[in-house]
This record gives sequence, C-alpha cells and structure tokens, in this order.
Amino acid sequence: MQFKKILPYKLKSILPILGVAGLGVVSSCEKVGPTEPDVPTTSVEYILHSNGKNFEKYLPTLLPFIQSFADQEYIDTIYLNADYGSWIFCTSSDIQRLRNQFLEPAINYSPKVFGRGNFSFMPGEASKVPDDSTWFVKHGWTLNQQQR
Repeated sequence: MQFKKILPYKLKSILPILGVAGLGVVSSCEKVGPTEPDVPTTSVEYILHSNGKNFEKYLPTLLPFIQSFADQEYIDTIYLNADYGSWIFCTSSDIQRLRNQFLEPAINYSPKVFGRGNFSFMPGEASKVPDDSTWFVKHGWTLNQQQR
C-alpha cells in the first residue's frame, strides 16, 4: 500500500512567507562594535543688539560668549541673531567695523557659529561695501529684508 500526500502550494503565497521569515532573521542580528552614548545637543542664541551707533558698547561680550560655548560638546549650533530695526543708523564704515572687529572673529572661531536674522541698515549703505554685503549673506544673515 502506498500513501501519496500532495501538498498544494502556490508560488504567490510562498514568497511573502519567505520574506517575513528572512526579515526576522536579519533584524535579530546585533550591531558589532562599541556604541557611543547619545549626548543630547542644543543650540544657543546670541542677540546682536545695537542702540543707534553704539553696537561697540554691546558686542565686546560676543567673542567670550562664543569661546565659552563653542568648546562644549552638548552645544551643536551657536546662532548670532541680528536684532531687527536697531541697525538703521550704521554707515558703511560702521558695517565694515562690525564685520571685521566682531562678527568675522566670532564666525572664524568655530564651525558651530552661524548668522541668523536681518540687519536693517540704512538703504544704500550696505551696497557701498559689496564685499561685506556678500559676506553677511554667505554666513546666514539677510540685509534690509522686510519682515513677513
């Protein structure tokens, strides 16, 4: 006496079953090598403030601020945020001095430092120093943009 048992199967139903079984095997593998603990990161903001032309009164604290936060591993970004509306009295020589004495040393200190916000200089003053204007835009600030 012979017993024949025929199991009916369809190729369409076997492929998904094999896929699910293979996924279970692949996902059960562990990562090889040491893992670093996740350190939560945060960003810091420094508001660039000017009351008329005396930005030199407020900005001497900029570089010490950058130096104190740039070397911390939990700080991922330092934003230099331009205060809206307080730069209208700056002339082209003030714009050059602002860039050369304060902002460029701060930006060059660390790759974590970025510009943000709008410098609303007197119309036409920023165009008198085109190299400085493009430098401001390249590092994240806008010049004389309307608030939206």
